[in-house]
Amino acid sequence: MKKKVMFKSRRIAFSIVMLIVLVTLPITPPLIDGLTKAADSSELVVINFDDLEASGPGTPATVTVTAQYADRGVTFNSPVALDYSKGLPIPGFARSPNIAIEQCYSEEFCAKPIEMTFTRAQRRVKVWVGLRGPFNAERTVLLRGFDSSGAEVVNTTVKFPASSSSQPVRTPLEVISSSVNLVRATVSFSPTTLFMNGLAVDDVEFDRSGPPFNVCLQDDFGGDTLQFNTFTGNYKYTRCSDGLMLSGKGKISRIGCEVRLEDDSRVSASIGECTVSIPQGNATIRITPLGPTCSIKDSNRFNNSCICPLPRCFDPPSITSVGLIPTAQINANNFYRGPSSPSGATPPDDGVPPGSPIATGDHPFGGLTSIHGIVNLDAFQYKVEHGPSRDGPWTPITKTIEDQETIRISGLPDIRIPRPRAPADLVGGWYNIKGITGIHDFKTYLTDWDTTDVTDGLYYLKLTVRDTALRECNSDVVPVIIDNTPPSKPKVTLKLSDGTDIGCCGMVRSGPGASLIITLEAMDMNFSQLTVTLEGSCDLTSALHTKSYNGVITDRGYPSSTEITVSLAGIPPCCYLVRVQISDRAIVSNNYSFHHTDQTFKAINIVP
Repeated sequence: MKKKVMFKSRRIAFSIVMLIVLVTLPITPPLIDGLTKAADSSELVVINFDDLEASGPGTPATVTVTAQYADRGVTFNSPVALDYSKGLPIPGFARSPNIAIEQCYSEEFCAKPIEMTFTRAQRRVKVWVGLRGPFNAERTVLLRGFDSSGAEVVNTTVKFPASSSSQPVRTPLEVISSSVNLVRATVSFSPTTLFMNGLAVDDVEFDRSGPPFNVCLQDDFGGDTLQFNTFTGNYKYTRCSDGLMLSGKGKISRIGCEVRLEDDSRVSASIGECTVSIPQGNATIRITPLGPTCSIKDSNRFNNSCICPLPRCFDPPSITSVGLIPTAQINANNFYRGPSSPSGATPPDDGVPPGSPIATGDHPFGGLTSIHGIVNLDAFQYKVEHGPSRDGPWTPITKTIEDQETIRISGLPDIRIPRPRAPADLVGGWYNIKGITGIHDFKTYLTDWDTTDVTDGLYYLKLTVRDTALRECNSDVVPVIIDNTPPSKPKVTLKLSDGTDIGCCGMVRSGPGASLIITLEAMDMNFSQLTVTLEGSCDLTSALHTKSYNGVITDRGYPSSTEITVSLAGIPPCCYLVRVQISDRAIVSNNYSFHHTDQTFKAINIVP
C-alpha cells in the first residue's frame, strides 16, 4: 500500500533528564561547526569593557577577562581589566572611557600576547592600543589575524616612540582579510619575545556577533541535533522525527583539553578541544527520568548543517501539466509534444513521424499559462516557483486565480460559483490547500503563470508543499520554454516570370505556363508554418505555397530572401490579394489553436 506523508509537530516544555556522553571531539580552536545557517549581515560589535567592575592600576587586579563576551562573539585568554580612574589613576588613558585590558599585569618576565578568539569567523578586526608608564625605547605593537588552521593570514604594526610618560589608548590597529576567515587575533609587541607589561588594549571591534551555539552534533541517520555553547552553557536538542525540542542552560568547566557542560541532573556533556584528524561525536538524551533514550552518532561534525533534513515524501508533490499539456510529453529538447490544433484533449503523439502536419507539437508557451499538479492533501500549503536553472534562484508565482464551486440541486441545472484563490503569503507565494475546490483535468489546478513577466528562454518550475511545522517537500523540477515574441513580419516582392516587378496591383496574365515569382523573407525561432494564398472576390481562393517545420526544430522558416515560383495555370481572372502568413509553435494562454502570427498582403490583377 502506498503511504501518504504524515505531517505532525509537537513542542514539549517540561523538566527533563538528559544524560549526554560525548566522545572526545577534536577541534582546532575555535571550531565553529554545524550551525544553523543565516545570512551574514553586517552587525558591528565593539567591546569596550566598561561593564566590568575592575580595580585600578597599582592595586590587585579583580577581573580576569575570559568568556564574559562570548554571547557577543569573542573570548579572551585571561588578560586583566583595569579602571584607570581608580587606584593610581591615569586620567583620560582609556579610550571609552575608563577601562581597558592588559596582559602580564603585575607579572615578571611575561611575554604572553592578548589573544581574542571569535565564535564566528571575521573578515575585519580592529583594536585601539596605548602604553602605560614610561618606555625608554621605541616599541612596535603587532596585531595578527589567524584562520582556523592556525595560519597567520594578515598582520599590521604601529610604532610608539620612547616616552617618559604614559601614551593614552588612542592609536588604532586594524587587519582586513580577503575573505571571512579570521577566527583568532593577537596583540603583542614585536618581536614577540618582548615583555608585555604596560601594553593596553581597548575597544575591540569586529563585524559579526556570535551565534547562540558554537558546537553542533547531528545524527548521521535521523538528523537529530544537539547544539550548545561552550562559553555560555546554553544548549538545545531537536528531534527531527516530530519536531520535539528541549533546551536549557548549564555550567561550563574546562580541564585540560576537555570542556564539560553540567546542568544539575539534567545534562552532562563533554567535548575535547585537542586536534586529531576526524571530528566525531556522540550523545545520549533522556527525555524523562524513566523514559527511553535518544542517541546521536556523528561521524564527522564538519559535514553538519544542523538543520533537520526534509521529511521523507512518501507521496511527493508533482507538476502534471503546463498549458494543459501533460509534463509526461516533454521531449529531449524541453519542448512539449501535443497537437497545435484543435483545442481540447492532448494525447501523446511522440510517435508521429517527421514530415507529418505541424500539429505534432514541439511547443513553447506564452501568455497566461495554467499549471496543474498533485499536492499531498495532508499538507498545509503549496507554492509554485520558476527559475532560470534547475537550482534557481526561484521566484514564487503569486497570481490570484479563480476556482469554480459547483452546487447541485435536484431537478435544477448546476450552479457554478466563482471562488477566488490568492496566496495567503503574497511574498512567499504560499497557497492554502484546505478548501481547494478547483479540481480540473490533469489533477489539481495550482496557479496561472503570466509568462510575459519574464524574457524568452528556458525556465524550470518547482512545486513545494509544507506542513504546519513549515517542513517542506519539493517536486522534481520541470523544464518550460517561454516564447512571447511573434514572428517577423513577412517581406514580400512579386515579379513576372521575366523578372519584371509587378508593383502594387500590377497585371499578371493567366493561361498555360503563367507563373509568379515570389521573394519571401519571414522567420521565427520556433517556426511552425508559412502559407501563401490567393484570395479573390466570390470566394476565389487558391493555395500557392506552404512550408512547415515538419518536426525539425532548427527550421526558422525563411530567415533570408528566398525566391519561389508558383504556377497560375487554371486560376480564374480576378483581382486578388496575395496573403503571406507565418506562425510559430507557441501555445498562448493555453490555446492550441492560437499561436503568434504575422502576415503581409500584396494585390495583383490576373487578366486573361
